[in-house]
Amino acid sequence: MKKQIIFGLFAVVLTLGVNIRAQSNYSTPYALSTLAGSVGSAGFVNGSNSVATFNFPSGLAIGSDNSVYIADQFNGTIRKISPAGVVSTYVTGAASKLSHPTGLTIDSKGVLYIADPLSQGIYSVSTTGTVTLLAGGTGVGGTGSGGGVDGVGTAATFYGPRAIAVDSSGNLFVADTGNYDIRKITPAGVVTTFAGSGGAQGTADGVGAAARFFMPAGITIDSSGNLYVSDTNNCTIRKITPAGVVTTIAGNPGIAGSVDGTGNQAQFNYPTGITVDATGNLYVCDQFNSVIRKVTPAGVVTTLSGLVTTEGSVDGVGSAARLAWPYCIAVDSNGKLYISDFENYTIRTAVISSQGVIPKITQQPVAQVATAGGAVKISVSATGSSLTYQWYLNGLPILGATSSSYTINSFSNANVGVYTVTVTGTGGSVTSSAASVVATSTNPGHLMNLSVLSMDGPGSQLLTIGFVSNGAAGSTQPLLVRAIGPALSAFGVPTVMADPQLTVYDANQVVIGSNDNWGNTSANIATITAADSATGAFALSSTSSLDAALLLNVPTGAYTAQAAGKSNATGNVLAEIYDATSSSSYTSTSPRLVNISCLEQVASGAVLTAGFVVGGSTPEKVLIRASGPTLAGSPFNVPNTIPDPQFTVYDSNSSVVGFNSVWGGSPSVTAANAATGAFQFSSYGSKDSATVLTLNPGAYTVQVKSATGQSGVTLIEVYEIP
Repeated sequence: MKKQIIFGLFAVVLTLGVNIRAQSNYSTPYALSTLAGSVGSAGFVNGSNSVATFNFPSGLAIGSDNSVYIADQFNGTIRKISPAGVVSTYVTGAASKLSHPTGLTIDSKGVLYIADPLSQGIYSVSTTGTVTLLAGGTGVGGTGSGGGVDGVGTAATFYGPRAIAVDSSGNLFVADTGNYDIRKITPAGVVTTFAGSGGAQGTADGVGAAARFFMPAGITIDSSGNLYVSDTNNCTIRKITPAGVVTTIAGNPGIAGSVDGTGNQAQFNYPTGITVDATGNLYVCDQFNSVIRKVTPAGVVTTLSGLVTTEGSVDGVGSAARLAWPYCIAVDSNGKLYISDFENYTIRTAVISSQGVIPKITQQPVAQVATAGGAVKISVSATGSSLTYQWYLNGLPILGATSSSYTINSFSNANVGVYTVTVTGTGGSVTSSAASVVATSTNPGHLMNLSVLSMDGPGSQLLTIGFVSNGAAGSTQPLLVRAIGPALSAFGVPTVMADPQLTVYDANQVVIGSNDNWGNTSANIATITAADSATGAFALSSTSSLDAALLLNVPTGAYTAQAAGKSNATGNVLAEIYDATSSSSYTSTSPRLVNISCLEQVASGAVLTAGFVVGGSTPEKVLIRASGPTLAGSPFNVPNTIPDPQFTVYDSNSSVVGFNSVWGGSPSVTAANAATGAFQFSSYGSKDSATVLTLNPGAYTVQVKSATGQSGVTLIEVYEIP
């Protein structure tokens, strides 16, 4: 049998010579429920419970107030779930240099520690949110016969560190996965190899460097300072005493299976996350079996939740529950388990089933189209014991909405959005699927503007923006297109282009419109002045300015607009496209912008900024991409592309609503590419970036840069997902 496991830096194809299956022992079955995330939907949305989305959630840590911290790996961020179930962004990758965080732990003071296998770094996050690189972090792994380099702080190197634990003295222990060893970092930042011999794989027990591991990917520590390690590719659970004595306490080295039993009579199938409770019981994510296992202090292994090698997402008790490649696990002071359900993009919880009955939703809320002033009723049906309800709108709790149904007596635009309900019983909580309520009125959510401010010039610096209009046969869409140079001086923009020229081409590179100086005719002055007012674009107050603008009515098709300086002049230019359709006449069948994009050169260490606006009165689901590596290959063959573009999306309040650095083969992105007609990326491992977001009407900004500060050409794209 062959499977592929993702280790951030590398994908390893594992060939298992033996795979043993046997009846699992559910002597203490656990009730599994979904705490947060939308099953099967990768994304980066904050909100309550199922409104929130993650992109391959990995490491977990539990705060003293039972807040849950998540390493949201493919979003490059650290997320937080409050005790009330509200998901927020705690640390952004863009602000912290994180790339693909996977390991998390937290100390008694509330300081978080992060292992990031792609940046090869170990980081801390203070209680005020300050991120500090503690060790490694060069992006260059140390491996080979000598393994990672020991040293102080950034002089040390790691190779794909996946997991991290902290002891009561502040010492960190890192599962240095690619080096096949366990590293120690003192509070002073001194990095040493605690167990294993860097770069040498094996199964041997022993003391310190005499022991061998094979891609350990999980680590935890008990109150006595004993470490427990998921020795992933050996399919075993190891123990390391404070003196560095390594023993195998469960699993049979090299034998992948699902047998419950004691010690080496038990089998695991590539275990990853591991945690320990106050009485010394271990809980393990048996990833390839898609189950949760328990190991007692006596080495007795049982299965708690899930059905061996049967992937899915089902809340339930024992073998009736389903998971999909559970990655990491944590336990709180009450014995409640928290699980990052990797391929379901969700965070799950589990409690002993005798502690109560987990609710089961038998009828989900249904999406509705409502009329202004009319009544709307949203309902859910569930079974369980002592049930309570809380309804949410766009992830925020609705005051007083605490019954099995929620009624809006007089519907208005304020009620438009996504509704969910959390049902709580004696055994835990479950959140419904999302149900949208939209208005029958005109003006649904749509893309209505793209703006790019950049240094413009000849050759690779030529500022080029693209857009696609889609509508019924024979229909046209009014678009205001502008190239602003001189008018930017009033906003304090330096080095503006003195005389930008604007040219618009169709898909066949035929010129369909051009302008040089918007005030060159009285007719164009009147047209542009009216269009500026209608679209909300800032007014061009001087008719003698050399800015360029024109209004076009375009049929369905793809177009590009180029802003160029006369005589190859350079300078800052703002290129803009506005949908000039009146909001009062906009309907779901109106011609609309379904794609807006910008291809531009980015200087070393610089940032390319593009703004866009979601218009209308309902949320819009969009695909956002920053391409580089795929553009360099066939059939595009674009020279000098950015090798590793990453982007951050901000709303009008400068809050981060999206981030991605390496798309990582995300299924939701692949599906969105197909749905929108966007080209697929060249490979699963390409360092292009993309994410899927659902955005409320408003203004947004995308900032793109090289993750390593390199220069090159990148393509920013925003697609409406049908």
